[in-house]
Amino acid sequence: MCKFNPSETHQQLALDVILNSLIIGWDDQYGGIYYIMDIEGKPFLDSTVTKNGKLWWPHCESLIACLLAYSIDPRPLWIEWVEKIHGYCVKHFIDKVNGEWFGYCNQDGSLLHKYKGGNYKGFFHVPRSLLMSIQISQYIITNNEINKS
Repeated sequence: MCKFNPSETHQQLALDVILNSLIIGWDDQYGGIYYIMDIEGKPFLDSTVTKNGKLWWPHCESLIACLLAYSIDPRPLWIEWVEKIHGYCVKHFIDKVNGEWFGYCNQDGSLLHKYKGGNYKGFFHVPRSLLMSIQISQYIITNNEINKS
């Protein structure tokens, strides 16, 4: 974030947007991130999912965003969000029998359907999220070791 045009103001704005998006988008009752919200924080009716649907994509991108945020702002809250989001993904999206992730959950975390691909979900976001999470984590660990020396 802000690597190519450093600005503390923009960096803080980006961190605030990530955190507030998570706070507003997180379902406190069932867990998980709503697919989309309107400006008043209400679920939005979209043609691809129900108004309370939860999709793999926002969860994948949120893992990356939280790890990137932690890499420049090492407060525990970012790791807490990673654990919360990851826990939801493991519990609801991952097919522990056949591999891959299901794409769509209802509000309560039950599967909307058992499709693993379609018009929107392909072989991109899940491996990208996992690969980037590993790379960002390695970067964080390496920088922490360098800073300790």
